[in-house]
Amino acid sequence: MLLSFALIVLGLAALAQGGDSLIDGATGLARRVGVSPLVIGLTVVAFGTSAPELAVSVLAALNGAPALAVGNVLGSNPFNLLVAVGLPAAIYGLTAPKLTLRRDVPVGALATALVWGLASAGDGLGRLEGALLVFGLVIWVMFLLRGDRSGSAAEEELPDQLSESWGAVVMILLTANLAIGLPQSSGAPGPLNHGLTMAAATLCVLNARRAGAGQRLDAQLLAVGLGLALLILGSKALVSGASTIALGLGISEAVVGLTVVAVGTSAPELTAGLLSARRGQAELAFGNAVGSNIFNLLGVLGLAAVLHPIPFETRFFTVDLPLNLGVALLPLVFLATGGRLSRPVGGLMVLAWAGWTAWLVAAELGGA
Repeated sequence: MLLSFALIVLGLAALAQGGDSLIDGATGLARRVGVSPLVIGLTVVAFGTSAPELAVSVLAALNGAPALAVGNVLGSNPFNLLVAVGLPAAIYGLTAPKLTLRRDVPVGALATALVWGLASAGDGLGRLEGALLVFGLVIWVMFLLRGDRSGSAAEEELPDQLSESWGAVVMILLTANLAIGLPQSSGAPGPLNHGLTMAAATLCVLNARRAGAGQRLDAQLLAVGLGLALLILGSKALVSGASTIALGLGISEAVVGLTVVAVGTSAPELTAGLLSARRGQAELAFGNAVGSNIFNLLGVLGLAAVLHPIPFETRFFTVDLPLNLGVALLPLVFLATGGRLSRPVGGLMVLAWAGWTAWLVAAELGGA
């Protein structure tokens, strides 16, 4: 059990650093083609911060843990809107862009309803349904890119998703992983251990040089490649550890995905929201959360279903999808306030998520 917790910690750290590297590289590449900050927030940054969800859900589906794959998405999306937006609003106050409220929030609600409808028709998502979701994502991104392309605004500073110290933390953790020989299923250190360590060490060097080489094309491409590699390796560790703990404690994989895994994979969204709000970039803080949720529903679940059909548990239809739809519609209320999210409102959003999570865990333990 202790080794499983260690795998979760290592996996989360690797996902965090991998997402950081991917976002840095992808954002730099987007700037090169003159994409505006708002669209970067809705697409590049949003998709980059959702990369951990994609890696975890796809791997979980392929490894025969569909409840973990679905729970990860249906737990991440409420966290993104209630906490990754609510906490920055509670600390700094926040004004959501009216364009995002009127255009992108309804798309997020429609994406939730689409997943609900397609899954209800067949008690889950098959390859055809997954392909339809991915196609919907492509159409949305094309619409955004055609409607908003501004080179003059593209030089606006975008927030680093994680501090430079993360690189050192990851290297220490993953080097310890290699040193102690954290066992795999075979009982001996495997490629996962070595891969995590080498990727983390390389990313530390990349982070140290980021300030000086941030505008270089080769550095941006390297950041994207290394970020993707670390996301894949980290997701393997996280899925393995979470599945083992769920089995050992008698907790369903769905609840583990809705809570522990969802919060861990949503850490980049929370960090992005806090840094954006602190720097007065509300359009990035809010757009990142909304864009990430759309990507999670259409891209993450869609791609996972294309690779391996995903059955849905009954609780997803009766509890989690209705909750997700309600949370997806919540930002429309802020149209009445001109997009303003006051500090008390932000605090209430965070408390709402905490209350739901507490109820979820209590209900699971009470029924065990």
